[in-house]
Amino acid sequence: MKRRAAVTVLGAIGTLTAVVAAPGSVLGGWMWDTISPQLPFQLGMAVGLVSATLFWLRVKEPREEEKLGVQKPAI
Repeated sequence: MKRRAAVTVLGAIGTLTAVVAAPGSVLGGWMWDTISPQLPFQLGMAVGLVSATLFWLRVKEPREEEKLGVQKPAI
């Protein structure tokens, strides 16, 4: 991955984290007060498990050649 693309991805991750974290804490406090103190943690666990499963199934580790930037010769 080129440096500029990597910096763009890191910026997008930081922005999304901030955008989701701000209302997430307010929503978690509301759930704690009105529904159940356990609900924010249970919901967080469920979202984490779904995210980890999707990541495990969809993200592929690059091969050694791709990591090193080496291209295979055409046969």
